[in-house]
Amino acid sequence: MVIIKQGSIQGRLYSIGGEGETVPVLLEGTGGENFLCEADVALAEHLGKLLFISIRVHGAGEWESRPQGGWRLRRMFIQSYERLERVSLRCAVTQLKELDGTAWSEMDDPHGVIQGLRK
Repeated sequence: MVIIKQGSIQGRLYSIGGEGETVPVLLEGTGGENFLCEADVALAEHLGKLLFISIRVHGAGEWESRPQGGWRLRRMFIQSYERLERVSLRCAVTQLKELDGTAWSEMDDPHGVIQGLRK
């Protein structure tokens, strides 16, 4: 089964280019998987400045159901993106503590909570 659904993926942008109204964009995921995407020419021009940088892209994805469970992205049309910054866990926790409306400073082990969320 294949569905079209809005989603987000992240990875290292390693290839962009082609001809036509849409431009092929390739990302390498953290597990070494390759994500085939495409973007309109205007967006591709902006993405070109981020070659070999980690980004998160958002758009309409074509997702395929796997026999063993879960979903696999077949292709995504990128509608927006954001550059990802590499920061240490300690730095990320410090930044989160500084946000209003969070209870990080009241937790005994915020690092453990975050690590538990990542599993």
